[in-house]
Amino acid sequence: MVAWLGLSAATFLSGAVGLEMVSGRYLENVSEQKNLFYAFIVTGEESLEVVGLIMLIYASLTYLRDEAGVLIISLAEPEQD
Repeated sequence: MVAWLGLSAATFLSGAVGLEMVSGRYLENVSEQKNLFYAFIVTGEESLEVVGLIMLIYASLTYLRDEAGVLIISLAEPEQD
């Protein structure tokens, strides 16, 4: 559980901080012109952030399941009497 939390934080922060700095530096060096390579950097940044969040959700749901014994998530509308 703790490993998943640490890994999800590291993944999220590598995108949010790490690739953000890379994309900013790249944009400075190419005189503020956005091109295909810049788009790839930004796509990688956003992907790492989303994957980090997915890992956090997985870790949280796994923790809930382990603590409660059973985890049931229902998306059905409640029945009206």
